[in-house]
Amino acid sequence: MVSIASDIVPITGENRVLAYYGLKKINTNPRAGLEAILNVSNKYSKLTGEAGAEKQYTRELTINDLVFIVGPRINAAGRIESARNSVDLLITKDPENCLQAGQPDQRTEHREEKP
Repeated sequence: MVSIASDIVPITGENRVLAYYGLKKINTNPRAGLEAILNVSNKYSKLTGEAGAEKQYTRELTINDLVFIVGPRINAAGRIESARNSVDLLITKDPENCLQAGQPDQRTEHREEKP
């Protein structure tokens, strides 16, 4: 899902289906690495639900959010050190392991969409 948005491919056909279900998943129960990136972006916070209930962001994430917030942070790791950092961030299931990897990089801040 993130690659569809970040590579700016046409969202038609099966890409549209993948984008729809991917956004639905990210908005309700994102993987630990994506959640870390969103949390350090200071643009979103999770609402705390009842015990066992799914948490949701204060507003629904969009394709633009993935293009301007998530994508640049994932790509920055490959430019700074090694793309392995991005892979580790995306596959980890432990939120504690992804806090450092999800930290924003000053070089990506200028690419974010201005409100």
